[in-house]
Amino acid sequence: MSMATALCPASLSFIFKAVFNADPLKTGSIGIGCTVNKNVKIRVQRSSSKQILFNGKKINFPTVSTLINSLTKQPFKVEIESSLPLGFGFGISSSATLASAFAVSKALKLKRSRDKLIRLSHMAEIFNHTGLGSVVTSSKGGFLLKTKAGIPSVTINFPFVGQKLYAVIIDKLTTPSILNSKTRLAEINRAADVALGIINQNLNLRLKDVIDVAYNFSLKAGLLTDERVAAIINRIRKTGGHATMAILGQVVISDTIPKLKENYRIEELTITDNIVTLCK
Repeated sequence: MSMATALCPASLSFIFKAVFNADPLKTGSIGIGCTVNKNVKIRVQRSSSKQILFNGKKINFPTVSTLINSLTKQPFKVEIESSLPLGFGFGISSSATLASAFAVSKALKLKRSRDKLIRLSHMAEIFNHTGLGSVVTSSKGGFLLKTKAGIPSVTINFPFVGQKLYAVIIDKLTTPSILNSKTRLAEINRAADVALGIINQNLNLRLKDVIDVAYNFSLKAGLLTDERVAAIINRIRKTGGHATMAILGQVVISDTIPKLKENYRIEELTITDNIVTLCK
């Protein structure tokens, strides 16, 4: 039975500007994102029926299904393992899709090029409105400023690999609900122009400075509307820390360990330059 396993790092997005084009390969986003040290592990094997499991539970995962259908009509069982939750702004959808592309290609000995698999993964995300630029982030690794939307991408790396971030996980924020709204996207893009203008004027910003710009972006873009998220960010900022929200999730991202009154899960993350890889 043909099977293969792949790993792909989870990712965070801090600032994004949506760019749409009739060509899905030219559709995507510009902005700021990074990979972190929590991997999404994918194991695929040919099966008598199509199945996708997330941490052992069967789920409907349209982006992964679209990707696999673009490679083969043969049914596969896909097992996804992730310590970070799906739908909270950790790029799990794009990581699972990208890792699935590499694993299925390996299992069937398709010999698809790395670039081809990245393109197919990106198109699956665009088609399902589950992301715009996270595939780029997970395929390149590091802390990135994406200056050209779509595939192939153009990026600038910041020297933040190895630095810590802390995620306070509060609630989901459904990505399609944002990406399907022209009004919301117009507001987001206006705020992104301001934020990215600040960053492009000074590419020597420190991590805390980028987080501050991202925080102001989330406010002006109308994304920071959850009172629980706002309260924790304000608390962190008042005590000298720097914090923003995950894009897109009701999750606080901070450069210092948050001291919480609430009983929310906190994940310690490390910025990495890891990329998608096949397991032996």
